[in-house]
Amino acid sequence: MKRWKMFSLLLLFSFMVWPVGLYAGDTTTSETEETYALEDVIVTATKTAKARGNVTQKVDVISKEELDQKILGNGNLAETVSHLPGAYVNVLARNQPNWGSVGGLGTNYNTYMLDGLPMDSFCDPMSIDPWIVERVEVQRGPASVLYPNFLSQDFSGNQSPLAGTTNFILRERVDDPGTRISTGYGDFNTLKIKADHRDRIGNFHYYLGGIWDSSDYTNYRYKLTTAASGMDMTEDPDYENKSLDFRSTYFFDNADDHKLSFYIHHQWHDGDMGRPNRELDHNYLTTHAKYQTPVGDWGSARFQLGYLFYDRNFGEDNYPTNLDSRGISGVDQEIIPGDLSLTIPHSGGGLLTVGTDFQFADYQWFNGESSSDLINDAQAYQFGIYLQEEYEIGSWILRVGGRYNYTQHKYHLLGGFVPEEDEQNWNSFVWSAGLRYKMGNGFSIYTNAGTSFLVPAAKYIGGTIRASDEGRVGYGGTLPNLDLEPEKGFAYDLGFDYEATKKLNFGMRGFLNLVDDAVVSNTVHEDVNQSQRINAGKCESYGLEMSLSTKVNNRLSAFANFTYTQTNLENKVDENYNDVELSGYPEIMGNIGAFFMLPYEIKASAWLRVVGPVWNSTNKASRVKLDGYEVLSMKLEKCLVDKPACRVDMFFDLDNIGNNHYKTIYYYQDPGFTVFGGLKFTF
Repeated sequence: MKRWKMFSLLLLFSFMVWPVGLYAGDTTTSETEETYALEDVIVTATKTAKARGNVTQKVDVISKEELDQKILGNGNLAETVSHLPGAYVNVLARNQPNWGSVGGLGTNYNTYMLDGLPMDSFCDPMSIDPWIVERVEVQRGPASVLYPNFLSQDFSGNQSPLAGTTNFILRERVDDPGTRISTGYGDFNTLKIKADHRDRIGNFHYYLGGIWDSSDYTNYRYKLTTAASGMDMTEDPDYENKSLDFRSTYFFDNADDHKLSFYIHHQWHDGDMGRPNRELDHNYLTTHAKYQTPVGDWGSARFQLGYLFYDRNFGEDNYPTNLDSRGISGVDQEIIPGDLSLTIPHSGGGLLTVGTDFQFADYQWFNGESSSDLINDAQAYQFGIYLQEEYEIGSWILRVGGRYNYTQHKYHLLGGFVPEEDEQNWNSFVWSAGLRYKMGNGFSIYTNAGTSFLVPAAKYIGGTIRASDEGRVGYGGTLPNLDLEPEKGFAYDLGFDYEATKKLNFGMRGFLNLVDDAVVSNTVHEDVNQSQRINAGKCESYGLEMSLSTKVNNRLSAFANFTYTQTNLENKVDENYNDVELSGYPEIMGNIGAFFMLPYEIKASAWLRVVGPVWNSTNKASRVKLDGYEVLSMKLEKCLVDKPACRVDMFFDLDNIGNNHYKTIYYYQDPGFTVFGGLKFTF
């Protein structure tokens, strides 16, 4: 408990002393106001540009400058939001996704979007290069009805925006044409080379970039018992990542509200899982097209279409009996999302948004001697119609919206067999509403509520191994359950924002999330690492977030936040899992960070992240509470050459300075202190 007392005192101290520094140093008003004006423009909550304080929801904006100051220890885009309150980012390793939580609920209940189209919150952040991201908009709390569920039939299943949504906005305009090349070397024989070129030809703006990243890496697994696990390592794993990105936007008449853009991304991810025949071969392809145009002088229309392809292959062996190859497992999945929306300002302070969206997902999971040994083969369809009205009346902002969804699943194979019922259909209606009252003097209070409806993914229903493999050594995975039902959610929040000055902001938010018929993972055979997804009952989370930020000038800014969360799971099937805290979600966490200039014009950003203890399982008979941890990271950057034709910067990323090999869920552990340094050339 001493660490929590120390952190609480440190946080309290930061709240008291930071206002004192507001009037120190250079406080040029125009620079500060310009920076805040850029950060205040958001599109996530309304699909059209609005000021951050003029929507009912709590929205955080991470600018391009802030993104450049972040250390992404695992190179995962999800790590860009890890310093925000309520966001427990838990990226397990460089070749693993984020198994964290938002508002106490798993990542299934916080959707990720790329320029307003949904993407997989587990897989896609491992792939996309942060250099191409212009800013990040994080909407905390009950999300609006403007965005659909994401039909990922694989990994951790379908995803809903009940607890919030995160939108990664890609670069469109090129105001600083040029070329960047970054090369660096670090621990575990890590070598990374990045390059991009951005330019414009008239009203045509484009970006081209790529990454090559290689590492010998290290064993990132730990064991609580002597029992063998299918994820054990007998040698250090290899890791290699290659990716290419291209983004283009044409501005008709050079207008921001009339444009056509295109984006394509491809990643090749190779390596192994730390055993001779546990190689991996992953390929990701993402394409987006967007057209936005004014409609007369009374509205704006937007059409978006995307294509996402996931091809993941894993080598399988007979561990622990022997390390000989027994074939491969993996997934082939294609998802096509589309969205057509119309926004209509009206009556002085009104904004009506109406639209329709759709998704198609094609999914195959295989496990056997070759990719022809299918376990699951399914297709999913989703069609939605949504409408939202926002209205400003004096100091009041009112919002209400509804969405109708039709979802259909077609099953050709589930668990290796042709199911008796080869089709399921669901009709659902969800709503979202909010209210904000601006009391003056920079103070406003807000509240939001909303619902969700989430159907079970084909992977949950069909599993990753056959029912006949139950109890077999070397066949770890998920057993099928053909009786899963959809989950229904409700979320509510209440909070306030206080902008004391343009340089000091404080906020507090309470939240409540409820999920009925919650789908959870029940351990069936712990000795061979087999589980099964079931509808357990009710899941709830509630908590409180506090945040403070200050920008003294362009040489000094700082932030602090603190989150307290309580979770509980009811399980009507197994008393051993009933009335228990959710696994993997800390009760307490917080962040303190700053950007500042050191002597000799060295740019520095430091960040202390504190995470409380977490349970590694919801099984009361065998679960273990993992210790909390603190991670201190620092980024240093120094300009070596600054000429009109070329700029050279030297940088060092110091991650986990305290060398804390903290343990997380699924028997993963952090590799400890790492150093990565290099040079960045800008032409």
